[in-house]
Amino acid sequence: MKILGRTALAIAAALVVIFAAANRNPVSINLWPLPFVAEPPLYILLMAALAAGVIVGGIAAWTKGSRWRRRARQAEREAKALRADRDALAAAQREKSAAPLPPGGGGRTLVPSGRRRAGLDDE
Repeated sequence: MKILGRTALAIAAALVVIFAAANRNPVSINLWPLPFVAEPPLYILLMAALAAGVIVGGIAAWTKGSRWRRRARQAEREAKALRADRDALAAAQREKSAAPLPPGGGGRTLVPSGRRRAGLDDE
């Protein structure tokens, strides 16, 4: 995958260099309300417009994704709290199972599993 990405980047860079070499002629840009006139080469003007578009599009995408990032942060906090609860319950269960039984078996009556399934444990 790295080779494919680097190859695509090299091809894109070569195309940019060819584009710049073919469009070296200066272009007049009149900044109307101001008395300034700029004459950059055409490729610089087009590259600046492309860069401005990428920046504006990136900002728009970033602001659009803020809702999803907020939801992901909230879900991460909830997952962390649930993990802490799970660990606390597991620790309490370990402590409870490690405690010795009171005399007499703790007051629990054991019913054979066959009788429980048949509904005969109410006798």
